[in-house]
Amino acid sequence: MMTNDRAVMQKRGLRLAGVSAVVLSGLMLAMAPSAALAGKIDNSESAAPAAATPAADPQAFIDEVYALCHSMAGDDMGALDTAYKHGWSEGDTDGDGPFYHMFDATKTFDGIGDVELWGTMENYPAGRLGYCRIDVTLPEDSTLALESISKQPGLTGKITNNDDGNYGVWSSTSEPQFFAIAQIVGSDFQLEVNAVLPQADKDDTAKGDAKP
Repeated sequence: MMTNDRAVMQKRGLRLAGVSAVVLSGLMLAMAPSAALAGKIDNSESAAPAAATPAADPQAFIDEVYALCHSMAGDDMGALDTAYKHGWSEGDTDGDGPFYHMFDATKTFDGIGDVELWGTMENYPAGRLGYCRIDVTLPEDSTLALESISKQPGLTGKITNNDDGNYGVWSSTSEPQFFAIAQIVGSDFQLEVNAVLPQADKDDTAKGDAKP
């Protein structure tokens, strides 16, 4: 369903069919504050801001990466600054022109592995589309389960397990609408978060610097 090829053109092409249907139906919902990322990250003195941060607990890992991806898909660019202070390494935050913005970051979690986050924010006259994705190759003894995503606040969804792997889909229960899809196939874990947001301030859009 998803690959690890990070070519920019492929990144821009990745979209959930469900989100496309929502956009085509004209759903533009009011913006709400994104997840409180700082509360999901270890702020103790023992945390290593520039190195591997202990996060072997699968639920703690999901809590942090989902909060960050939710914030990024929700166009909260300040969330990256918070993440950089807690072990995430800065990546590419450039875009193609004033209406398309791309970002990425990486972090190593002890007991989990090297995690890659990337996503995009697209600005249109009628609204914005936010997208964020997490990729990681899990260790053989990993106990990570998609049920950890179901425990995130404000989500409802379902999980299907079969011989090929474990798959899950979720939607937010309040505005604005967020959509999440994840899978564990073999040792590969992938999580995508999509958001449909209202249009940016008209003055900012006219200037080519679309912001919430």
